[in-house]
Amino acid sequence: MSDEHQYKVILRRFLPENYVDTAFVLLKNDNVNLKITKTRNTKLGDYRPPFNGKGHRITINGELNPFEFLITFLHEFAHLNINKSFGNKVKPHGKEWKLEFRNLLSTVLKKDIFPTEIEEKIEKVVFSKKGFSNILIDELRLKMGEYSKRQKILVKDLEIGTKFLLKSGRTFVLGEKRRTRYSCKEIGGHRVFSVHPLAEVVEVL
Repeated sequence: MSDEHQYKVILRRFLPENYVDTAFVLLKNDNVNLKITKTRNTKLGDYRPPFNGKGHRITINGELNPFEFLITFLHEFAHLNINKSFGNKVKPHGKEWKLEFRNLLSTVLKKDIFPTEIEEKIEKVVFSKKGFSNILIDELRLKMGEYSKRQKILVKDLEIGTKFLLKSGRTFVLGEKRRTRYSCKEIGGHRVFSVHPLAEVVEVL
């Protein structure tokens, strides 16, 4: 098994499936040391610039759901890109960082990564006429956090045609049962997957 495959297996535990390859390329190109940490009450993630022979370092709390993890990943990667461009000559969350974070957020739109309700919140952040604000980011985090708090249910308990979210972060529509599994179409694509009736999911409103 290659190092790349093993690394992607780890990333799939935390990120939406449709972003794993992109995240791997970003981390590899900048030789980033990504560390998954235990819960920290004071922060969701952080970025450390190269120091004393060590390269870029990003840490992210491991208990986040895939959507929260991805947004935190982009938040910290915006810090990394600003460090590469400006060093420590600009404010940590100044206008340069805000622009870079918005640019990174825009790259995940229309990629079939998020459920519609979360994507609409991201669009509000990216295209807000009033400009980027921490209030909009808080609204986005709140919406994503709701997915962690929703009670999980089983595929077999859903009605045909219901949208649901798997742990991988991918969203599907429940189809008919074929022998032992349900045929489910991935939203935003044409592929049909067989999903076990006892798989734990979150219903997408």
